[in-house]
Amino acid sequence: ADLSLDVVEDLGHRRRIVGVQVPQALQPGLRRDRAEARAIPLWFGGQSPIVLRRTGRLADGWFPYYGYFHEEKIRADLEVIHATARSVGRDPAAIGLEGSIYFVEEANERTPGDRLPPVTLDECVEYALGWKALGATRYWVTAPWADIGPDEMGVRDAGHAKSGVDARLEALRAFKDAIGPDF
Repeated sequence: ADLSLDVVEDLGHRRRIVGVQVPQALQPGLRRDRAEARAIPLWFGGQSPIVLRRTGRLADGWFPYYGYFHEEKIRADLEVIHATARSVGRDPAAIGLEGSIYFVEEANERTPGDRLPPVTLDECVEYALGWKALGATRYWVTAPWADIGPDEMGVRDAGHAKSGVDARLEALRAFKDAIGPDF
């Protein structure tokens, strides 16, 4: 996986890689210092132990996804990321965090401490501010309060008319106004 990241980074820096048979001691032309700025930011998603450690070692950011928002789980996973970052000489504060609203998925069993997703605009703002308190540097906004149809939750029904861009933009404007300029 790390070799794949080298290739992606080199392509992002417009270095020429043809045929990509790399190993040969990882070729002198491939960049190994991920601490310097890169053309393509690397954000990892997931929360398996290997993803958390890889995020701490290599990533510009992390976007977790759990069945339900659970602050203690997120804090514990952030600590693995930050400890790994420190162990390789990285500043944990340089690793971004993307918060988001999770939708209830019936396949996910709810455990004590799991928080149900917000429904109203006020609940969504409170949720986003909770993510900010955890260190979120960005936030994936959905609009369950706007009642703009099942496609808001990724459900696609054949023949279902989409709610359109205007309704989504209006919902995002309402969220931006409610959250204020400090997010």
